[in-house]
Amino acid sequence: MRMLAKNTKGFSLLELLVVVAIIGIISGIAYPNFSSWKKDREARAFTEKVTNLFSAMSASAQRGSYPYAQVYFKFDQGTFKVYGKGMVQDSMTKLLNAGTALNCAMVTAGYWTKHDIKIIESDQVALSINSNSAVCFSQDGSYYKTMGNLSGESTMIICAKSLAVLTGSCPTTASTGLTKNGVAQQAYLIEWNRFSNIVKKRWGSNGWTIQ
Repeated sequence: MRMLAKNTKGFSLLELLVVVAIIGIISGIAYPNFSSWKKDREARAFTEKVTNLFSAMSASAQRGSYPYAQVYFKFDQGTFKVYGKGMVQDSMTKLLNAGTALNCAMVTAGYWTKHDIKIIESDQVALSINSNSAVCFSQDGSYYKTMGNLSGESTMIICAKSLAVLTGSCPTTASTGLTKNGVAQQAYLIEWNRFSNIVKKRWGSNGWTIQ
């Protein structure tokens, strides 16, 4: 019995090349958008965690569980680490009774209670500061201090690492790189004061807006 030949047809080489070319074009268009989204997501997640740590440590100071509390930024070969450090009431009282000023020390051994909270470390984001820095909160705001690059500051910027390729730190204004060719770049700002008011903002076409 003779079997009927099947009417099969495969792709020609030309058709295959056309499909590959179309896939390449689509990928080329989509990749920059995906890359931009990924960088923004990393900066946003880092900012969220830092904001939460600011809120947690300032709240600890207000409640008195750690009447002197610190948010400490440590820089280690391009990796950013953020810690929360607290001082219990007994330690704080002893220092004050001895006439020792509270100094928001960043490295003094034994100064802080051995209770560090490392919330995140990342080598995919940049900050507007580029050396070890700290912010310290107290229960009534009287011992509030800032150290390092944050000395005298009440804001800091977190951005995608690609924005900091020239200076190593995030640009701080539209003219220094937060806006390029009329397009707002991925950047976030954390704002605080001695009374524990913590605000997170995002950079956009209309400047900084609260998130």
